[in-house]
Amino acid sequence: TASSNYGATLLIKDNNTTAITSLESRDGVQTANSFFAAGDSVEIVPAPTIGSVFGRATDQLEGNFTTGNGNTADYFYLYDSNNYSYMPFFMHSSGIWYDRNNAWLGDQSAKVIWPDEAFIIARRNAGKATFTFTGTVSTDDQKLYLPSAFKQALMNNPYGTTLLLGEL
Repeated sequence: TASSNYGATLLIKDNNTTAITSLESRDGVQTANSFFAAGDSVEIVPAPTIGSVFGRATDQLEGNFTTGNGNTADYFYLYDSNNYSYMPFFMHSSGIWYDRNNAWLGDQSAKVIWPDEAFIIARRNAGKATFTFTGTVSTDDQKLYLPSAFKQALMNNPYGTTLLLGEL
């Protein structure tokens, strides 16, 4: 808890049987030594992805979410810190998640949803969209990614419960 990196979220990019060798933050790939000191404790959990949160096949989709092609399907927007904008994703009727603007990238079901980023659901078809999310509510200190000046961010509450700005 004394570390300046306490509460940080990082992706494991490379490891072996005894050590984590490289990590990815929003600033790029770093060596594990730049974040951790000998004896530090870490918690390793699977990163939430588009597929793990919304489903990896058409029969796993919740909420009356409509599949189709890029012109007919409902969209799920995820913030892209490289472009400073929200990018639309959709599930094709074949069960594959695509980036609407970069379909050539192929299946995007493994794209990470960072814990401190919000996402937007764009219901483009008739009917309600209802989603049920399960998990735990963290009460530990958190670090939030704030973009540089004159950029934008829409963030979710990192604690998953009602919170006033003055309580942060």
